[in-house]
Amino acid sequence: MRKGFFKILISLIFVANLGFAEYIIEGGKIYYKDKDFKSLVFKEKETRNSEQLRKEIFYPDMESFKILDENYAIDKDSVFFHNSNITRQNSDIENVDLSTFEIINETLSKDKNNVYKWSSILTSDQTGDPLDIKTFSIIKSPNGEINYVKDKNGIYDISMLFAEKLEGIKDENTFRVLGDVYTEDKYNIYYYDVKIKNVDKSSFKSLGNGYGRDRNGIFYNEKRMKVSDISSFEVMNSNYSKDKNTVFYNGDIIKNADSSSFKIIDGNYSKDKNSVYYNGEKFQGADPETFEVDVFSYFEKDKNNIFYNGEKLKVDAGTFYIFKENENFGKDSKNVYYVDILSNNEKIEVIEGADVSSFEVLNKNYAKDNNKVYYNSDIINILSKIDDADSETFTVLSDDYAKDKTNIYYSGSKLKNADVKTFKIISDFVAKDKDRVYIKYWELGEEESSDNLMNLLLEEEDIISKEKFEKAIKLVANFYKGEKENEKVKLKADSQTFKAITDVKEINGFYAIDKYRGYYIENSESSSDSFGYLSEVYYLDDLNVKNVKVLNNYYIKDDKNVYCLGIKLKEADALTFKVKNSFSSEAQDKNHKYEYCKVIK
Repeated sequence: MRKGFFKILISLIFVANLGFAEYIIEGGKIYYKDKDFKSLVFKEKETRNSEQLRKEIFYPDMESFKILDENYAIDKDSVFFHNSNITRQNSDIENVDLSTFEIINETLSKDKNNVYKWSSILTSDQTGDPLDIKTFSIIKSPNGEINYVKDKNGIYDISMLFAEKLEGIKDENTFRVLGDVYTEDKYNIYYYDVKIKNVDKSSFKSLGNGYGRDRNGIFYNEKRMKVSDISSFEVMNSNYSKDKNTVFYNGDIIKNADSSSFKIIDGNYSKDKNSVYYNGEKFQGADPETFEVDVFSYFEKDKNNIFYNGEKLKVDAGTFYIFKENENFGKDSKNVYYVDILSNNEKIEVIEGADVSSFEVLNKNYAKDNNKVYYNSDIINILSKIDDADSETFTVLSDDYAKDKTNIYYSGSKLKNADVKTFKIISDFVAKDKDRVYIKYWELGEEESSDNLMNLLLEEEDIISKEKFEKAIKLVANFYKGEKENEKVKLKADSQTFKAITDVKEINGFYAIDKYRGYYIENSESSSDSFGYLSEVYYLDDLNVKNVKVLNNYYIKDDKNVYCLGIKLKEADALTFKVKNSFSSEAQDKNHKYEYCKVIK
């Protein structure tokens, strides 16, 4: 039953956004905009760092970019669905064949090699293999919708991301779609591929939203409903239906609901003249005449009470509100509340000890009152009190960095040894003071081991000379002793001279330099760093920082070397190397042409 509900829900969400979407160009970049969001359009491509393949994000080629419809666009080598290029799901990137690319409908497309659903290759849920394009065909519903397809291996339901093979169909040669969740062959009627029992096949038809009927009664998904008056039966949405006597939720009777006055409020709530209902259950204590939803984003209220997730809250309805700066916090005249909106236990609870009169939300992560400072991650909703933070002097510096009179904090944790007076934000996750450079919690360089130092000397050679090996051993020893004479090869950054030289908000990351070397620091959101782990840092020890030239956000060079997203291009001639424009990864020198951080010609 849940399977059908989620499939219908996903379809409704997608359809709701159609008709409001468009591609727009702003500031030299392309965005996909629908009624709710504006997203940067990008393509994911493979680059090569030594022998390691790495996926990075690049912008579409502006000159060749062409809008196909409100969902699809192309450039010289990629097809875009909404804001990203079409790729193989959870695998290496594969380019779409542009010459044979064809749009099937608003979510489905194909070329000579594959079928695509949204921005991924459509694959079997059983094997993970792409559908067989040579035998691929569409099975349309009577209303023209495409939720079923077939190839030489079987028939598939494609209403979700993967192609789910239908196993229960008795005769695939006579299979056809009746509409919505119902199918048939010459022998049976099916809910997807589950045989429906005790149904009159000759009179059965789909009513939409998971409902069907035959001459004897009404079905919800695969079960027969207890409908007393078939002639007055009507489908209200995928959950609710009614006849003149009875109201149903997911095919089951809602006891004592008044059919004549019953109406749906939103996806979870409904009401009649006597009661309010939450997911088909009577909602005790709610006044149907004054009940309204979407108050403070995700709360409900009536003239007397505030409700959340089907429960009446013990708050003062007259003074309760949710903070716009962070909707995880609310308060009324008596208490401050924390709202957990991400966990399975969605709940609201009193923040014990919080001072109502002085409580304020500082940004999407931090809040404070006269006595305490609080941190709530916008990624994982866990409220914590920051011990020993001085509330009076506590101020935010960015979404995650903050300070008081004696300490610096990142994500609610104290930065060891940070100097408050000289602390300066460089990006959302990089900062420095007079002595150190920080990436989130860590000092830049402190995560490196002696193996990393050794690798700087090996320079990808399989064999190291005795002289170089002895030098490496000495440098490693000096690194741990903290000696100063070999700082050029130490990884500790020089905070006095450290500075970003490209846009710190760039989607992949940014370049920085100090007096010793260059750095490429990946954006924490584009690296595997969703929950606070250290962003990838590339140490550009061969970069001549006195002669560095920024070409664009992808490329920098000095008199001898060229780098793309932190990767040294070994084939590049630095003296003649030049880029196409400020936004492109296309470049050339006297010997080669480059794109996506590698030689293409």
